Amino acid sequence: MKRPTGKLLFLLFAAVSFFACNFASPTTAPATETGISSTLSPAVTPTSIPPTASPPTQTPDPNAKTVTLDNISFVIPSPLAQAATAKQVAAVTSNKSKPWLIAPAHIQITLSGYRAPKGSYLLPQIFIYPAQDYASANQTANANLGKLKTILANPLATANNQSVPWLPYTPGEQSIAAQTKVIDFKNGSGVRMVTQYDIFLDPVVTAPGDPIVNRLLFYHFEGLSSDGTTYIVAVLPLESPILADSPAPNAEVPSGGVLYPGLGTDIAHFDYFQSVTDQLNAQSADSFSPSLNLLDALMASITITP
Repeated sequence: MKRPTGKLLFLLFAAVSFFACNFASPTTAPATETGISSTLSPAVTPTSIPPTASPPTQTPDPNAKTVTLDNISFVIPSPLAQAATAKQVAAVTSNKSKPWLIAPAHIQITLSGYRAPKGSYLLPQIFIYPAQDYASANQTANANLGKLKTILANPLATANNQSVPWLPYTPGEQSIAAQTKVIDFKNGSGVRMVTQYDIFLDPVVTAPGDPIVNRLLFYHFEGLSSDGTTYIVAVLPLESPILADSPAPNAEVPSGGVLYPGLGTDIAHFDYFQSVTDQLNAQSADSFSPSLNLLDALMASITITP
């Protein structure tokens, strides 16, 4: 991971605009509501990605909700959220000051009733892009699709911040990539991870790296349909019992967590990110809130109808 010097001024300048433009909505283009029909239905440290796997079989959830949007549907486990709304986001063909926002027209889905960590800056969202159009329009999306295809072709390969795909619509850097796992859905597959991005969103200045905290932690999934036409990106906030809630560098860390190092060398912070990654990898899927198993089940339920 790159840790440029002079980061303090950049963080203060980028904080508000990054959050508003990139996590709440990846484009500034106008969006229109799209109908959804819902019916009830029963790192820094390299880590090995397990063989392609689906979430463990669970007792049928009679209160799960099936959401259908055009040719895409998915099932929301009842403990995770109650419903979903969707917007058709118009294409952004040019943006010289923020080229990462360039994207074709796509669908932005937001889960409602989602139990996000208290004070989380992130919205629980899933984005559906036409893969080839996105790759042609946005160099970052093209590079990330390449990384995703490499991982899906070699699910036993090691994974780190350089090998896993990043969010295509942000200039931020991925601080960690923990709990990496390949997940199949009916018409394709993808990789999920627990991560945080290296843009500090609080008015607290830290350097040379930001603490990993529940307020910024999220479950990230990138998937590709088997025919290569549909690119799926999910950002779903979550929390871990071993992480501090406050982003302040001196915030109290729960038992089993890792203390944030004081200002000093980059090496100390690389060690910190490695230790946090190791500790998160050691946690069970159900120790996270929401459980990684529920989030995996949501991703695995995606169906794309030709």
